[in-house]
Amino acid sequence: MDEHYRPSVEEWVDKFHPDDLDYALGVYLGAMKSGEDFAIEYRIKDAHGVFRWHMCEGRAHRDSEGEITFWVANINKVDRLVKTRHDALLVKERTKAVLAGSELTLLTIDTDLRVTFFEGKWPPFNFKSHPPKLVGERFHDLCADQDLREGVRKVLDGEDEVVQVQTVTDDGKGGKRHTRYRLVPLVGDPSIPASHPDATAIAGCIAVGVDVSERIRAEEELEKTRSQAAELKASELAAREASRLKTDFLTTISHEIRTPIAGILGICELLLADSDRLAEDQRALVEKGVRSAEILLDLVGAVLDFRKVETGELKLEAKPFRLSDLLADASLFGVLAQKKGLEFAENVDVSFEGALLGDRLRLRQILANALGNSVKFTREGKVSLNLKQLSEDDSRVVVRFEICDTGLGIDEDVLPTLFTPFKQASAGTAREYGGSGLGLSITKNLVELMDGAIDLSSTLGEGSRMTITIPFNKAPASTTSQGGAADGEEGHEDVEERRRGRRPEDVRVLLAEDNELISEIVNRQLRKAGFVVDAVHNGQEAVDKVQQHEFSVVLMDGQMPGVDGYEATKQIRRSCDPRIRDLPIVALTASAIAGDRERCLDAGMSTYLAKPVRAKELEATIWEQVELAQERQRTTA
Repeated sequence: MDEHYRPSVEEWVDKFHPDDLDYALGVYLGAMKSGEDFAIEYRIKDAHGVFRWHMCEGRAHRDSEGEITFWVANINKVDRLVKTRHDALLVKERTKAVLAGSELTLLTIDTDLRVTFFEGKWPPFNFKSHPPKLVGERFHDLCADQDLREGVRKVLDGEDEVVQVQTVTDDGKGGKRHTRYRLVPLVGDPSIPASHPDATAIAGCIAVGVDVSERIRAEEELEKTRSQAAELKASELAAREASRLKTDFLTTISHEIRTPIAGILGICELLLADSDRLAEDQRALVEKGVRSAEILLDLVGAVLDFRKVETGELKLEAKPFRLSDLLADASLFGVLAQKKGLEFAENVDVSFEGALLGDRLRLRQILANALGNSVKFTREGKVSLNLKQLSEDDSRVVVRFEICDTGLGIDEDVLPTLFTPFKQASAGTAREYGGSGLGLSITKNLVELMDGAIDLSSTLGEGSRMTITIPFNKAPASTTSQGGAADGEEGHEDVEERRRGRRPEDVRVLLAEDNELISEIVNRQLRKAGFVVDAVHNGQEAVDKVQQHEFSVVLMDGQMPGVDGYEATKQIRRSCDPRIRDLPIVALTASAIAGDRERCLDAGMSTYLAKPVRAKELEATIWEQVELAQERQRTTA
C-alpha cells in the first residue's frame, strides 16, 4: 500500500466493529472538546476482514500559547492481551462461583499486607474495626486475631511453607463460627517473566478457611453425650450414639467437600480442554489446581477408608486377577520415580501363571501406599518392587511383595508407631511432605483382612524395606478366561472400545442434578463428548421428562429437593412402559461412605459413580450402559 495513502473518514469508520463505533467516537469527540489525553480499546477490521482488539492512546500537541495545533495518537494491537485478560477474568469468576456455593473462605494478601482477593464467609476473622470492604485494606490494620496475623507474617517472610490457624468469630445468630485456616505462600508474579530471578519469589499469602463449626459442635455434642452416658452407666448407648454422630458427620463432610471438589475439577478439566486459549502461566495454575484438588480428594478417601476399617464396614472382593495386571498398575510409580531422577526396578520370581482370587483394587491401594511413600521420601538412589512366590499347593499361592528404597530412613524408636492412625515419623515430615498419617494404618488393616502379614524395617539415613506376605486362593479354571480386571475397570480403560461403531450424537442423556454449577460442568463435559443432553433439577422433573422423550441413559443425583433421585428411580422402575422401566440409570452422588452404593442399587439404579466424576470415567460408563441396554434388547427380542 502507498505509504502516503490516507483513508477517508468513511473508510476508517467502516473498519470499526459496529458495537464499538459509538463508544470510540464519543471518546474521541470528548477528548477534542476537553483537550485531555485519552486511552481507549476497540475492535477494528484487519486486512483479512477479521476484527482485532487495538489500543489507541492520544495526546494533544500545543503551541507556545497553549492552543492545540494537532493530535498525536499511538495505536497498538492488543488482541492477545484482551483475550488473556478475559480468560483470567473467567477463571476468577468461576473460582468465585465455586467458593460462593461452598463452605470455603479464600483470602489473598500481598507482600504489602493488603488484601487483594476475598470470597466466602463474613466476617472471615475478628476485626479491630469493621471496614466497608476488605479488598484493598491493610490486613494487619483490620485483623484482631493475633495467631492469624502471625501466621501470615511467617508465610510472607518464608519462615513456614504451611501454617494452620483456627479462629472463632460471631456467627450473627448468637453463636460462634469456627474457621480453620491453611496459609500457604503465593509464589511468582504473572507479570514477571519466568526467566527473571524474582519469578519464583513469594508474592503474597493465600489463606483458605474451612468452616468447621459443625464439626466442633458435633465433637462437643459427642463429648457431652459420652459424659452423660458415663453418668448413667450406659456406655453401650453412648458408643452407638457416638458412632451415629461420626457417620452422620462423615456423610455430611463427604458430600460437602466432594461437591465443591467436583466443581473445581470439572472447571479445571474444561479449562485444560481449551488450553490453547490460556497463557502458559495460567495453564500451570490450572494444573496445580487439579493436583491440589486430587490431593484433597485422596485425603477424604483415606479418612473414609479409615472409618470403614474402624467400624468393620470395609469388605473385600474375591475376583480373578493376574499378578501381571497388578504390576501394570504399579508401573505408574516407575514413571514418578524416573521424574525425580530415581532408578526404579521390578524383580519378579513367580512361577504360577494363572489367575488368583482377590480384591485387585485394594491390592493396588496397598502397593500405591507403599510405593508412594518410597518415591516421596527418596531424594536420590533407587526404589525397587520385588515379587517372590514363597509356596504353592493345589488351591493356594503365597506371594511376598517387597518394596525397598534408599530414602531418608526412619529412626528405630519411631518404627513401632508408624502403623498407628494419624501418626507420622515427625512433625517436620508432616510439614515438608504432607499427608494424613492414615496410609500405613489402612495398609496394615487391608493386609490383615487378606490374612497376610506386613513388616517394616529401616535405617535412618540409609533407607527402608517393607515386606508384605499374602496368601491367594487360585481362581477356578472356568473363570480364568474371563479376565482379571477389577469390577468396572475394563469399561473405564478404553472409551473407544466401548463406543466402537456407535455415534455419540445418537445417545441422548438426561441429567438430573440440582447443583447448578455441577449441572453446568457435567452438561459441558457430555456435550464435548458429542452426546445430546437434557438437564432437569429434581426427581419429579426427571420422571416427567422420561415419559415425554426417549433417552439412552439417565444420570441421577441422589439428593435433590422435593422428589429425590432414589424416589424418582423407583417411580421410573414401576412404569408399565418397558422403554421407560428398563432405562439405564447411573447414580451420581457426592457421598462415598459404606451403604451409599447399596442404597442406590436397592432403589433400582443400574450403577453408581461417586463425585467428583472425571470426564473420561463418565463417558466410559455411559457407553457401558448403552452397550448393556442393547444386549438386553437383543436377548429379549
